[in-house]
Amino acid sequence: MRKSQYRINCESLYLYRISKISYSKNTIFLIFIVLFLYLPLSVYSQSKTTYTPLNVGEHWSRKTVAEGNNTNRIYYKPKRFSYMILDTESAQTIQIRAISTHKVKTIEIKIKIDNEIKTYTLKVNEDNKNIFFTEPINIALPSDTKTISIYTRNPHVFFRHYKVNTRFLEPKVYTMKPINFKNIYMLNSNNSKSEYHSAISETDLVYTIEEDGDIHFFIRSIRTNRHEVPVEIYVNDNLFDTIYIKNSTSSDYTVEEMQVSTGRRINVPNQKKGNKLMIRPKTTDEIICRMFLSTKDLY
Repeated sequence: MRKSQYRINCESLYLYRISKISYSKNTIFLIFIVLFLYLPLSVYSQSKTTYTPLNVGEHWSRKTVAEGNNTNRIYYKPKRFSYMILDTESAQTIQIRAISTHKVKTIEIKIKIDNEIKTYTLKVNEDNKNIFFTEPINIALPSDTKTISIYTRNPHVFFRHYKVNTRFLEPKVYTMKPINFKNIYMLNSNNSKSEYHSAISETDLVYTIEEDGDIHFFIRSIRTNRHEVPVEIYVNDNLFDTIYIKNSTSSDYTVEEMQVSTGRRINVPNQKKGNKLMIRPKTTDEIICRMFLSTKDLY
């Protein structure tokens, strides 16, 4: 092989390896971006869905049907060869459920929205005392849709219609106040002031949890002695954990011109309303704490 050919082959191999490395880095970067975007969505993806029956216009008849949990619901039959009008004001998504009093495998329906007609095929998935239930379908509506119309050629079909209400669960964080403590201090820095409550070995820091949720708190020791401080955490008088506040001094925070240790964040998850949380230092040091309750409230 000539030297020039050898050089070209070496350069080609080098460029190939570089491209593979670059591809690998780009792939990792893309994966990181996807995870970065997905994780916040997963945190806020929890939701609660409820269903509100829609008002129905003129119809041929109605039928009371027994559903699960001994619940009776009314289903409506459209007039023959006519569309039945549904009141969808303020609805963004609706759900349609259908039954047939005769055995069928599918039910074909037509939905008219703003003079546009779409056909849907509903699959029967349940037979209860010769009442044949279809799988429900959800239909997203254009904004400000006041009414829609529904129609089927099958004379044995009845409908029930709902407005779908989805409310997302958003964590909300509350600052907790103790029912027992030694002192109240202001933790100071150049940019902020925060209220902390203290405890000593003879005076526990005690909280009553007012709602279900997750607890987290920030804890420090006031630096009168230079050693590690063990602290016990109790839930309902049972030892939950023993933590240690390190022998290190914060360069950013003080309490009434006294030095404090660097802070620690402690998590106490899945707490129930009414639980008692107690914090007790095991030395003569005074510790300070600021506690938060994170709940999931509807908005």
